Amino acid sequence: MAIFTFSQKYVRISMFIGLIFIAGCASVQNLMNIKKPDVKVQNVRITGLTFSAIDLSFNLAIDNPNALAISLAGFDYDLILNENSFLKGQQDKSISIESRSTSQVEIPLQLSFRDIYNTFNSLSNKDSSAYEAKFSLNFNLPILGITRIPISKKGAIPLLRLPSVKVSSLKLNKIGLTTASLNLALQVDNANPLQFLLNQFQYDFLVAGKSWANGISDKKMTIATNGKSEINIPIELNFLQMGQTAYQILTGSNKIDYQFDGNLNFDTSMEMLKNVNLPINTSGKIDLTR
Repeated sequence: MAIFTFSQKYVRISMFIGLIFIAGCASVQNLMNIKKPDVKVQNVRITGLTFSAIDLSFNLAIDNPNALAISLAGFDYDLILNENSFLKGQQDKSISIESRSTSQVEIPLQLSFRDIYNTFNSLSNKDSSAYEAKFSLNFNLPILGITRIPISKKGAIPLLRLPSVKVSSLKLNKIGLTTASLNLALQVDNANPLQFLLNQFQYDFLVAGKSWANGISDKKMTIATNGKSEINIPIELNFLQMGQTAYQILTGSNKIDYQFDGNLNFDTSMEMLKNVNLPINTSGKIDLTR
């Protein structure tokens, strides 16, 4: 058994108290030297894109220069389009950031094109829009308490619109007692800063409840940026098979009631916007030209 004298015990106690004092001084020094974290928008990515909406992801880098861990107590954001606030939100979830380390915070935002056009009429014919994303981050810091740090990022987003398809003309090329040949023309309007490549076209053209032309076309076609293209569908009618109604329609009034159903499948010149399907459902009256 070890036996300590009073003086030895005193020395050990003094050393222990000294260590506590030194550690305490270091902790106090760390507290007194607390600095605000450095926050920046590291990158902005388009994570999703359709003709309905665009998904943006803002990646924030938070650098903690302190010898103590700090906490992100939440943040709020305000996305400004056309110099006006468009999308606001907040997040109160707490995130711990270790001492002398950098943490990443990802803020995803989705913007509806319909909401954009309904809110800002001046953007209805624009190919893109400038934006400013403002973020305010709340940190819970020792000594300093809740500290608010604002940052912002400017950029631009593409504005997309669904292409439109309409029946533009129906021409009678030839008619006999038992057959007729016609040409149906469709107009595709592309009001986008993107080029389209038509892959496949499915169609069904009905008159008086009967299909006059239906099928699938795999013919490739390029639709120019902010341009219009025409799709021609040849129609061959056999009155012996269809009955005399079709003959009477073609030899009667120049106005023909129709129903058109179909689907366009196309790619765009933007890598993340491929294999798009555009359903077509339209009806009305069309002039029969001869």
